[in-house]
Amino acid sequence: MSMQTIKSAEILQISEIRQLADNVDGYSVRTIGKVIAVNLIGDWVTIAHNGWELRIDTSLLEPLAYRENSLYQFIGELQVLKLKNTVPNEARDDGSIALKARIGRCVDGMDLGLYMEALMQRRKYLQADHELMPE
Repeated sequence: MSMQTIKSAEILQISEIRQLADNVDGYSVRTIGKVIAVNLIGDWVTIAHNGWELRIDTSLLEPLAYRENSLYQFIGELQVLKLKNTVPNEARDDGSIALKARIGRCVDGMDLGLYMEALMQRRKYLQADHELMPE
């Protein structure tokens, strides 16, 4: 019997997720953004950060009263949306990227500037550590 494992999520900004190549299905990521739209019936929210938006599929999460303009962090797997949405006044799912969240939490009060600085320092450290490792 084989057990399917979930890989560690890479910390990415929404802009980095949106600029990934097409081969992203199943890629584990952690991201952060402010909720700008909520659809509880459709089990999704849209978050934004620095002018970039990302749709979050919340169907795996416990019901939560998402507050617009609140800051949330999500961990999950990326997926390419393939179905056309025929509901008027809603964004069409035409191959854009979404995150199927398995973990979501409100992080209101987090200092985003400090968070981004810590992320950059972490990346520098990991890059330097990788360069020091012999092959």
